Amino acid sequence: MFIYIAVEPTNAEAEAESESETESNVAFGTCIDAAGETYTFTTADAMVTFLQNTPGTFVTFDGAQTDLRLLAAAASDGFLTDWVTTHVTSINHIDIHEAFVLEFGYPTLLSSFPAAVGTTKVEQIRALHASACSTGFAIRKTAAGKPQTWLMPATGMRSTVDAQAQAVQFPPDQSWMSTPFDVTSLWAWAAA
Repeated sequence: MFIYIAVEPTNAEAEAESESETESNVAFGTCIDAAGETYTFTTADAMVTFLQNTPGTFVTFDGAQTDLRLLAAAASDGFLTDWVTTHVTSINHIDIHEAFVLEFGYPTLLSSFPAAVGTTKVEQIRALHASACSTGFAIRKTAAGKPQTWLMPATGMRSTVDAQAQAVQFPPDQSWMSTPFDVTSLWAWAAA
């Protein structure tokens, strides 16, 4: 079972900086559960509580670096923040962006994957994940407009734990880069 997660960065940053404990009507983040039901949350605490009580694997795009960092920063309770932090690198978290970076050595955009269709980020994550799992690959359009094929392992997309282990064993080739991207920056905040 997969739970797709997207945090709205502008709204999340505003909540993290706010000292008000009142709920707003602005969407903080959205989840789609295994049944396809969409849930919209106005606070980080409500979203974390939902995730704590929903079994499954969380799927994000740039979740390790952005979504979960914003979620942890906006949570009002240390216990909720700790729960989010421990799930940044977890067997129950697939971060599509992190897996790509750890394989190829450079970041990409969700919009560079034609299979990422939908009107919201969470719908696009779900579509990309479903397509890659059903076909065994994902096609990405490079900045030059050329297709790049990303093959998935037989088990589907790697969890953050598996992607990091794979990158240690087989580091991405960054020899062609004048300034290599620091792949550990994706999750370094959670280890601090």
